[in-house]
Amino acid sequence: MDNMPINKLHHTLLDASLPATIEDLKNPTQEYVVNLLTVFLSHFGIDISLINQATPEQLNVMPYHEDSDVVNLINLCTVMSQVFNKIFLYDFCLTDITSPGQKRFKKQAKFLANFILYTMHKKSKFNDKLEFIQTMSKQLEEMKEKKAQTSELINKKIMHKAKQVDMIQKLEDDLKGLQSRMEKINKKTVEIEAVKNNVEKKNKKAKELYGSSKTIAVNLTKKITEIQSQVVHSPEKHQSRLDELKKQYKLKEEERAYKQEHIQEKKQYIKQIEEKLNFVQKITEDFSILSDTYTEHSNKRTELNDVKKEIDSLNTIMNKQQTKLAKHKDQVNVEKHKLQINYEEDIIPLQKLHSLLLSDKKKQKIELDKAQECYNEKYMKRNKLQTDIKKVEQETEIFMSNCQKAYDSELVCEAKLRQSWV
Repeated sequence: MDNMPINKLHHTLLDASLPATIEDLKNPTQEYVVNLLTVFLSHFGIDISLINQATPEQLNVMPYHEDSDVVNLINLCTVMSQVFNKIFLYDFCLTDITSPGQKRFKKQAKFLANFILYTMHKKSKFNDKLEFIQTMSKQLEEMKEKKAQTSELINKKIMHKAKQVDMIQKLEDDLKGLQSRMEKINKKTVEIEAVKNNVEKKNKKAKELYGSSKTIAVNLTKKITEIQSQVVHSPEKHQSRLDELKKQYKLKEEERAYKQEHIQEKKQYIKQIEEKLNFVQKITEDFSILSDTYTEHSNKRTELNDVKKEIDSLNTIMNKQQTKLAKHKDQVNVEKHKLQINYEEDIIPLQKLHSLLLSDKKKQKIELDKAQECYNEKYMKRNKLQTDIKKVEQETEIFMSNCQKAYDSELVCEAKLRQSWV
């Protein structure tokens, strides 16, 4: 597997959206490796500028690190070492960045590309499940909203029907009162009808009696006329008869007056009966209105029954929707549980890796601090040595100058001596 062809490795890196050229793979350089690792970390949202920042410990031991990439390379190597350890590549070191070899680099690049492709595949599945959950949540919210609207509509209908029930109850109470009044009126009507019939019978008898009395009176008048005509010829003979007839006439007149008075009383009584009959007619009309009200009440009661049936139907539908919603919630909970498991399987190892990287980074800082202390000690020794060397050089220069002067003085003396010899 380490001997993967460069062309295949090149395509694998491009599929993983990592920078790669055939030339870079054949002859990897420090700049290319740093760029490749930077893109790899950026793919997972890791800010490389934070990695390049020196820690306070590094600043203390290396106050002049700005002119060097040592800190950047050390931090990058520390991070990538932990990453490679988690993807089962345990021998990554700083020289793999500063002086990359082709064989080792190909192996490392292959691991990085395969890891990105694996995370992309897992992320696609995770996004699909997340999209499914979001869709289900949206549907759930829509169903909740629809349920709320249905409940509100049912409550409005229930309130409306409650008002109608109250109205119907009131109408029923009014109807009972009217029925009670109608029963009383009916009783009075029956009594009035009986009285009316009796009065009509008496009136009929009175009329018949009046007719017969009138006939008798006419006959009596005729007889009186005849008698008067007879009285002229023989008054003595018929005087007793006339007196008797006068008495009978007077009795008839009194009886006639009595009957006439009785007839007037009957007329007055009939007038009262007619007034009562008019009242009965009015009551009958009220009863007709009451009958219409009762019919309307029956219609309202029928509508109320229909509304109750409709409410029962809506309650049935709402129960079905609630059952369906409960099943949907259970399904969503199962999907959430599965996603939680997948999340723990995919994310928790990365979190552990992150924690481990931070722990290793602290260890590397400690080691770096120790190395920096050693570096500072050597740096101080070097400075002291340089100072000593500089001092010795100065003393040597003075000594050489003095020697040169002495040598020159010797040469002058010898020259003078030679001249004296000459």
